[in-house]
Amino acid sequence: MPTYRLGRDAELAYNTDGIGGGGTWVAITNAKDVTINGETVETDVSMRATGKFKATAVALIDLGVEFEMVWDPDDAGFAALHAAWLSAGTIGIRVSDRPYTDPGARGHRFDAVVTNFSKSEPQEGHQTVSVTVKPTLTNNPPEEFGF
Repeated sequence: MPTYRLGRDAELAYNTDGIGGGGTWVAITNAKDVTINGETVETDVSMRATGKFKATAVALIDLGVEFEMVWDPDDAGFAALHAAWLSAGTIGIRVSDRPYTDPGARGHRFDAVVTNFSKSEPQEGHQTVSVTVKPTLTNNPPEEFGF
C-alpha cells in the first residue's frame, strides 16, 4: 500500500540563535499552509561543442518557505519572525516532513531573512500574516537532512 504524509504532521520551527547557535528550536504551531519552494537557477553553458543547441547547467538552488499565520503578537513564533523582519535580522528555520525528532525525518535547515510579512484583514475572517523566509549569508550554509 502506498504511504503518504499529511501536511499537519510536518514541522516548521525557528531558532533565534540560528542553525549554528546553541539556542532552542521551537515549533511554529501557529503556521498553516506551509509551502517549501525549491527551484533551480540555470546557467547557460553553451559552446561550439554543443553545436546549434543551447546547453544548460544547474547553478544554484533557490530555496524559500512561505506560510500563513494567525495575526497574534502574543504568539512566540509570530513575535520572533516579526522581530527578525523588522530588524532585517537572521533567524534559524527548520522544515521537515514530520517532527524533527522522529526517525527518518527529512527536510532543510537554514539561517534566514524574512522577506515578506504581509498582513491580511478580511471582512469575514480573522487577521492573518503571510510570511516568506529565505536563506541568507552566514557562517552556516543551508543544510539538508534525512535525504
